[in-house]
Amino acid sequence: SKVDERTGEFLFFNYSFNTKPYMEYGVVGPDNKLICSTEIDLPGPRLPHDSWITENYTILHDLPMFWDPELLKQGKKKMIFDQSMKTRFGVIPRYGSGKDVVWFECDPTYILHTVNAWEDGDEIVAYAYKQLSPVPDIPKGTPSVKVQNYFLSFKHMEPRLAEYRLNLKTGKASERFVDDANAEMPAINYRYLGIKNRYSYNTFAAEVPLFLMSGIQKFDYQELKEVDRYDLPDGKYMGQPVFAPRVGSQGEDDGYLIAYVGNLEQTEVWVWRGQSIGKGPIARVQLPLVVPAGSHAYWGSGEDIRAARARRNAATA
Repeated sequence: SKVDERTGEFLFFNYSFNTKPYMEYGVVGPDNKLICSTEIDLPGPRLPHDSWITENYTILHDLPMFWDPELLKQGKKKMIFDQSMKTRFGVIPRYGSGKDVVWFECDPTYILHTVNAWEDGDEIVAYAYKQLSPVPDIPKGTPSVKVQNYFLSFKHMEPRLAEYRLNLKTGKASERFVDDANAEMPAINYRYLGIKNRYSYNTFAAEVPLFLMSGIQKFDYQELKEVDRYDLPDGKYMGQPVFAPRVGSQGEDDGYLIAYVGNLEQTEVWVWRGQSIGKGPIARVQLPLVVPAGSHAYWGSGEDIRAARARRNAATA
């Protein structure tokens, strides 16, 4: 799901393991009323985790990693990755119907998290973390209790930052890797979600199991390279960061990057300046509890929170 901060709309998809057509897409307005909802036909049950939005389109994922359909019939679940199948991206007008979807085929992969997308003439330009090993090989003799470490580890999934270009005029798609870092859990200034932006803050996969991250890179999409980075001290790990624009900010990176940082015994909130993360955090706040690794986070400004409360109070008055 995505929130377009320019329109206040909530764009979502949901999916089913056993009920055709397996996916639904819709838009909820800032007044919490459903604007549109439509069914999306898929060849079978899938496991999409994310999507892209632009000013006029939503891009849905049909990926070749899913629960084994025969085992699902028995009430069992086993994840499989079918390399003979293509990755498909479905472009639908924001308020369109399932009949309007245009599908693009790309190399087989799995995408857990997208970065951003925007319209560029006839093309949609989209960035995401494409996994090299969506279902990692598990060494023989691995205790069953440790098998999950391979399926919940960016170290083993090997995500890389990729660029996709979907041409709405020709129906052709192209793709390429733009960075070699084993990274994931990206953050952007959400004021730029769905329009062309310059920066994202991507976190490095730690050399340990589970979704633990060991540092941050600032990536420049104009130069297509890393322009700044911060590596956490040994023994510290972080979750997905969020970007909080500075009050009155003008530039895209004029704000603060915020993330949970810690270990099994302690969690802190660290704050970096978005324009100079390499200088280290400018604030560290110790929390009275431990936040589990892999937790997502979202930044809501005081203005947004007050407006949401006002809408809620008006609706219940």
